[in-house]
Amino acid sequence: MDGMEIYTIINSALTLICGGGWFINWRAKKRKESAEARQTELNATITEQDMYQQMLKDVEEHNERLRRFNAEVSEECEQLRKRVSENETKLREQDNMIREQEKKLTAQEKKMALLEHRLELMTDMMCGKANCMQRTKVFLSPIDDDSFTTRKDKNQTEE
Repeated sequence: MDGMEIYTIINSALTLICGGGWFINWRAKKRKESAEARQTELNATITEQDMYQQMLKDVEEHNERLRRFNAEVSEECEQLRKRVSENETKLREQDNMIREQEKKLTAQEKKMALLEHRLELMTDMMCGKANCMQRTKVFLSPIDDDSFTTRKDKNQTEE
């Protein structure tokens, strides 16, 4: 055995007999290191928890913004639906007005054709001279009736 080893054994025996202070110091040092390690872990966990809570808060804020945006878009869609409905109603009304105008135009065209036909029939009976004494007044019957009469014809029927 070496002198150093004997010294360590004697020192350990004396320390143990005298109260074992080194063991208590060593035990206290181990507890302190363990507590510091736990405190470090706890701090890391708290930091991580704070980070997750901040992330949750950010996600909740984002979700709230999305809800507001969704509500705005829904409201805008509803307004657009109303406008489309109003425009469809106006379009139907305008279509109906156009159909009515087309019917009126068709009726006017028929009347014009009838009047043109009557005019063609009457041209043979009219005198083209401005001061002609033989000019007779022509009386037209209603549009629906294709016949027409002159003053001479009326005078003959009255007699």
